Amino acid sequence: LGGGGSSISGAIKGGALAMLAGVAYKALTNAGQGAEGAPAGGEAPVFTGGAVPVGMKGAANPAEAQVLEQTAELVIKGMMNVAKSDGQVSADEIQGIIGKLKEAGMDGDMETWIMAELRKPIDLDAFAAEIPNKEVAAQIYAASLLAVEVDTPQEKAYLNDLAKKTGIDGAVALEIQRTIGVTV
Repeated sequence: LGGGGSSISGAIKGGALAMLAGVAYKALTNAGQGAEGAPAGGEAPVFTGGAVPVGMKGAANPAEAQVLEQTAELVIKGMMNVAKSDGQVSADEIQGIIGKLKEAGMDGDMETWIMAELRKPIDLDAFAAEIPNKEVAAQIYAASLLAVEVDTPQEKAYLNDLAKKTGIDGAVALEIQRTIGVTV
């Protein structure tokens, strides 16, 4: 992304990625699923950080740092996609996304990249193919609910399609919606 890796992690640093990881953890755990789906034999769910998603704890090694970086990039793309889903990105939606990212430490290069990405059409199939597992999908779904006021049929349809194409089942989606306080 514009500005390199530190721009992405800087844009979602602080508690934002940890909060999203916590929402994903709660929803997936309550549904008995981890990063790779439901565990066999009633075992505890497995996440990228072992017992918890990497975002809920700091990166312990370069591989986990890369996972955090990739997750942050996908979360930002997800926020932009939901904003574009109704065919127009309102000034309020742009300010909401950029405002949240600026609060988290986004720099000017990142803002330029975001504005360019907002002009691109949505390719949900390609985006879903980038998402490595249900854990990241749940974080993206949660961030998408937070990014805009879900008030159009297109936004609702996009969120439902995002859930389907990324393997988020109904129980997980409902748990995320309850946690965020948004109904789709």
